[in-house]
Amino acid sequence: TGGGGGITQVKSVTDTVRHTTGSVSLNQTYADTPFAVTLTPTSSSNLMLISGFFMGEPSTNEHQVHFAVKRAISGGSTTIIQGEAAGVRGTCISVPNQGYFADNNDSTPFNISFNGLLDSPSTTSAVTYTMVVRLASGSGTLYYNRTVSDGNDVGKERGLSWLTVMEVSA
Repeated sequence: TGGGGGITQVKSVTDTVRHTTGSVSLNQTYADTPFAVTLTPTSSSNLMLISGFFMGEPSTNEHQVHFAVKRAISGGSTTIIQGEAAGVRGTCISVPNQGYFADNNDSTPFNISFNGLLDSPSTTSAVTYTMVVRLASGSGTLYYNRTVSDGNDVGKERGLSWLTVMEVSA
């Protein structure tokens, strides 16, 4: 009682978005994925607990794909939540787990997940969190919820991706 830490609201991408397949054009600038959630905090001192999961496959090397979360406050600032900059190193939340790679970018999807990411937007304005992605170098295409080669074959998996944000009372 009165100690805080309770979940006051939960928002997640809709089932339509979770099940949709598609692609995102990639270069060295973060691009929005369709995995975005908007909520309006009930108190400026509350925290946002963010978790996400992405399943897909790039048309280039997986280890060059960087994921982060973009926070956009209605009528305010936009911030990329990512690791600290240090020299020319890539900053991100994470890169995909590297599985077996034998130059077959048509049937070896990867996944990335993060949970327990806490954010303090310090506002009661609407906040939109979007999973964003970029390449360390070059350009390419990232296919989500599917493999690059989306043929009707048991080796061409389909998956689900999502982003969930929970408001935690202070």
